[in-house]
Amino acid sequence: MANLTETEMRQLESLTNPEDEILNEYKWTEDYQRQILGLLLSDNWFLIQSKTLVKSTYFTNEAHKLICRKLFEFFEKYKVRPSKIILSQEISDALADRDIKIKEHFQNEFSVILDHYIPGLDTRDALLDKIANFSKVQRSEEHTSELQSRGLISY
Repeated sequence: MANLTETEMRQLESLTNPEDEILNEYKWTEDYQRQILGLLLSDNWFLIQSKTLVKSTYFTNEAHKLICRKLFEFFEKYKVRPSKIILSQEISDALADRDIKIKEHFQNEFSVILDHYIPGLDTRDALLDKIANFSKVQRSEEHTSELQSRGLISY
């Protein structure tokens, strides 16, 4: 490593390990992830409590990532949850240049997610605990990686 130029060192530091990216995704089933999104889309309390714990990149399905990202962007800007119609349009707008089959897949997945929240089902505390624990682990790993990249710790 001592033989690398400063530019080469910066390039090396900017590279990511594909295995690290996989570690930063939920390991839960797709239905479990749909339940989380369904609750985020339907429950103000859960959305507010989870907003700092959930990142769209944690989801394994590309449609879920887009739905989560659009939900959080809308909530951040307007301080309210978007209606189903508005969020559906936001998703369509984001996919404007994509193939019709991809658009249909994302919209179908959005419909499936909306079906995964059943009002009156008290699962939000359990889901919140699960995502809080996941978020703590991710933040710890990110902090450790940052310290390693600065040369403050080594393994």
